[in-house]
Parts: sequence; structure tokens; C-alpha cells
Amino acid sequence: AFARRERPLDPAVWAARLFAGLARDPAQAAEAERWRRLGRRVLAAAATPAQVNAEGAVVGELLLALEELGTGESQLTGNRARAD
Repeated sequence: AFARRERPLDPAVWAARLFAGLARDPAQAAEAERWRRLGRRVLAAAATPAQVNAEGAVVGELLLALEELGTGESQLTGNRARAD
């Protein structure tokens, strides 16, 4: 009950969404791809199948982050969550 998650998903999703916001900022246009790449790396490290399954059905923020980072169709194969 008191175990800590190795890689909490929420802070990683928040960071990824921050990077996505920076990528959309006109003042950051020259670095937009860099921000997207960083956001994707954060999600790739934290959103493992086991971590997403542990979150259960509450993965809406993760799906928003995937969409905002331009990952195309968000499909988390092998997990409970799937967005078409």
C-alpha cells in the first residue's frame, strides 16, 4: 500500500505536455522539433505497458500528451487503453 512507483506516470505526462506546449509556442519555433522529441522521450521512458496498466482506465492525460506531441494515432498496444 505504501510502495512508490518507480516512474510515476503523472509527472512524466505533465512534463511531456509542457514540452508539447513549448513546441507550439511561436517564440520557440526554431526549437519545436527538439521540444517534441524531448516530450516523446519522457513518455517513452515512463509510459511502459506495465505502468499504463497500473494506472488502469485513467490515462486521458497520457492520450492528450501523445496527441499534442504529434504521435499520430494513439494506440497503446498491449494495454487496456486504446484510442482510435
